[in-house]
Amino acid sequence: MEAIGSLPRFVVREVEAYLRCGILEYGFIRVECEACGFERRVAFSCKRRGFCPSCLGPRGEPRRRSST
Repeated sequence: MEAIGSLPRFVVREVEAYLRCGILEYGFIRVECEACGFERRVAFSCKRRGFCPSCLGPRGEPRRRSST
């Protein structure tokens, strides 16, 4: 297992992914409401479950549809 300093490489990769999570500059998708034409950019997430609280939380929760 390769390490940087005293941290294993997998820990470094996890933290690096967390720092890019949800930032538009690292990639996004455009979504548009078919009814009204409203358009929004949604940033990609890291999809990591070990460190990122945003990506860790929704994994166990049921998906809900927004009525707005």
